[in-house]
Amino acid sequence: MKNIFRILFSSCLFMTILMMIGCSETDEPSISQASSFNDLKFVVNVTTGSNGTRAASSKKDWTVGDKILVAIDGNEDDLCNLQYQGDGEWAVTKYNDQSNFQNDKGKLTAVHADSLYKDANTTITGGDVLYTKEGSYTKHGDVVEINLKMNQRPVSRIAIVGMDKSCWIDGLEEYSHLNSLVSMTWDTSYHSNGELCKEVYGDTCVFYGILPSENGNTTIKLVNKDGATYTRSFEGKSANAGDYILIGGPESKDADKWTSHVPVIGIEAKEKTVNLLVGDAGSVKDWYSLKPSKPTNSNVTYTSSNENVLSIASDGSYTVKGTGKTDVTITTEDGNYSCKIQVTVQDITDLVDLAETGTSVTITGGGVYYGRYFTVTNRSDYDITVTYLDGDVDGGSVEIKAHESHEFQNYYRVSGWMKTITLKFTCNGKQYEKSGSFEI
Repeated sequence: MKNIFRILFSSCLFMTILMMIGCSETDEPSISQASSFNDLKFVVNVTTGSNGTRAASSKKDWTVGDKILVAIDGNEDDLCNLQYQGDGEWAVTKYNDQSNFQNDKGKLTAVHADSLYKDANTTITGGDVLYTKEGSYTKHGDVVEINLKMNQRPVSRIAIVGMDKSCWIDGLEEYSHLNSLVSMTWDTSYHSNGELCKEVYGDTCVFYGILPSENGNTTIKLVNKDGATYTRSFEGKSANAGDYILIGGPESKDADKWTSHVPVIGIEAKEKTVNLLVGDAGSVKDWYSLKPSKPTNSNVTYTSSNENVLSIASDGSYTVKGTGKTDVTITTEDGNYSCKIQVTVQDITDLVDLAETGTSVTITGGGVYYGRYFTVTNRSDYDITVTYLDGDVDGGSVEIKAHESHEFQNYYRVSGWMKTITLKFTCNGKQYEKSGSFEI
């Protein structure tokens, strides 16, 4: 009777193996066609269990290219890689020449991360992480069935909407450096300053790690390399393994709930030199920029080396007092950073010349008319518009570009030996006038 039972059991086991090998591509499980184990075929079953998602927060299912690193039979040197091919298929490849499924069945430990990298000395698990210490395999002839339930997440997920992308969470325990693939332990003392534990989705930064709390309260402190800090405390929120927190950041509608300190790290002149005209007015604040643009303390002081040329009020507004040159220095209250700008003030009427360039005579029944040709030369760095030259201007107004000239022709009835010519023009919205006397 016992012999009959053994025969029946062996027959059932043999038929089960044949059925697994003979499954069509549409049946589950299917045999992986991609493998670097030349003598083995694989049936791979990977689930995520109660967590319901694979690691990346934006994905609900495995996507092509996702990788899982697997340790075989508790051996750190006996490893294989799984890579998702799509349609439920996983490629199984050797990590090195030692990779082998030696036993008829055994234990597997495995890890998956948003970014997964391993060399001889380091295993990097960046971003979100899933793992299992309870995977298994079973060999049926040359077919290896792999079963992995990736249902352990060692990190919390902290999503902050509206924040400086250069910041990271101070004190966040990262799970980015895996010490052991067998025991699944990480070096949580390692800090990548957000390089390995942060993902950016539009205006949202997502961090993965563990953040200690006190009496159920959690404090998040964002920092960056320039020393800026943004701090906010939460009641009843935790950042333990598997937790998910979604909060408004310091650049969101919740900005007033954050305590921030953004230090000045520099000041830069937009232009090294500035040219002004007599009559100009404005603000020195347009001439420089702070780094960063919105520090906590943006106070600066202004000095002019020649107050007879330019004086500056404490709010940055300036008054042009005369022609000449002056150096304007702007100094930050925070950090004592400074920049210098050379200012030159000119009188535009000194740079616009009116010269006679030709004559003509016209005799009519009404008298003798003298034709005079005048050239207006603009030697300034500004465009001007001539609006009046003794009432006779081509087309009503003529624009003369910086460092260019234009010729005008006027006729005057002979009535004396001298004629005063009046020139009117505008520059930067202001009206100017210049006169010249010429012999007739």
